[in-house]
Amino acid sequence: MRISKKAIAVVGIAALAAVALTGCAGGGGGAATGTPILVNSITDTKGFPEAAAVAAEVFKEYNAAGGFNGHPIVLKTIDAPTGDVNAAKNGAADSINSKDVVAMVGSSTFGECAINHQSYEQAGMVAFQGVGVDTFCFTTPNMASANNGPLFDIYATAWNAIKDGSVAPCFVANSGDPSTSYGYTQVVKLITERTGVKWADVEIPQQTAANDYSGAVIAALGHKCDALVFGGVHPVVAAMIAVVASQGSKLPVYVQTSCYDPGFPADPAVKAYAGKVSVPAEFAPSDDASNADFNKVVKKVAAAPTWSYSFEQAGYLAAKDFIMTLEKVKGDVTRESVAAAAKDDATWPDKNPMRGNPWVFGSGNEHQANSSTYLAEIAPGSGVWTSKGPWLQAADMQWTNIPAVPPAG
Repeated sequence: MRISKKAIAVVGIAALAAVALTGCAGGGGGAATGTPILVNSITDTKGFPEAAAVAAEVFKEYNAAGGFNGHPIVLKTIDAPTGDVNAAKNGAADSINSKDVVAMVGSSTFGECAINHQSYEQAGMVAFQGVGVDTFCFTTPNMASANNGPLFDIYATAWNAIKDGSVAPCFVANSGDPSTSYGYTQVVKLITERTGVKWADVEIPQQTAANDYSGAVIAALGHKCDALVFGGVHPVVAAMIAVVASQGSKLPVYVQTSCYDPGFPADPAVKAYAGKVSVPAEFAPSDDASNADFNKVVKKVAAAPTWSYSFEQAGYLAAKDFIMTLEKVKGDVTRESVAAAAKDDATWPDKNPMRGNPWVFGSGNEHQANSSTYLAEIAPGSGVWTSKGPWLQAADMQWTNIPAVPPAG
């Protein structure tokens, strides 16, 4: 989209002040009514609906306060179910071919980064991923994710298990795409390299329509684990815990941030579980004061009980990061000027206290922008998350980025 002097001439002298592009947000003159600033999201609206929905609400409130110099930000969500490569490709192509779309914001689906990152680079489009999933979301120049991603997150999950004393953990995580499968195998190797702890068993089943991984869980339990590291979203992991309980086990379970929502500890299978459940939340825990504005926003979104609080936070922050970038644009608002502002190192960092580290898009070719987690636990039978802390940084657990594809040779 281009908001130019020609556009000003068309809308008339009265709109001149509203479309000046060098001021700050929220002109204070009521709701934004100028030419819209268009952004798109490619999202699995059933599997990962949270981020795009919350980002849209952030923009709605921003627009009500005046938008960007009188111009509203309009987010279009394109549905791309996990595994539907054509939907993801077509969504990116439609976004790129629509010259008025200046960026991608809040996208969340398995494999989308792997499928589309080259197209975005060729088009000069930047993507503020909501829930980045595959490895390409974190290892390419035009994408930066609000979240820390399943690989960093499950590495932190495993690190916490070993820090608690596990010497024979078992790993079970379903994968929706080849990039994530590869990433999980690299996490397994990296944990052993960093800690010296060998896995009792590793199970990485491919995602199925039924999302039933009982066989993998039972297989893992047969290898005499002393802790269980589970990867997956709330319903999948709750079902895994039910299988563990059905086998008479009360091993400590370590889950990913996708399970960090109020409904997870209250799930009957989880609440009845006799063992401890632990999570490395990727943003500030729900009882932290830094979430005050986010909590007000998310209350206005029609969220399901199984929605991840962390993924909702990711959508909020992706929208805020885009707004921060937009407000650094000098001159016309175009795809090129937004990308330049995103990659301008002087624009960053964003030091939002909802994150445990300063977040940077910037000029790098890789963007593990969110690189911290915060420990929370469910005591057996409690039905609630309890914040433990402290923040765990990438350096604390010797994290190094995992390449998106196996290195040559």
